[in-house]
Amino acid sequence: MFRLAPLLMLVGWITISTVIVGLAIALSFSGIL
Repeated sequence: MFRLAPLLMLVGWITISTVIVGLAIALSFSGIL
């Protein structure tokens, strides 16, 4: 169980980063279009 915590935190950070990058790309595309 203790080994799953860092993995879950890593997955969470990757998910949050992906969402932020996706929003930034969407905003830049909508700004260009």
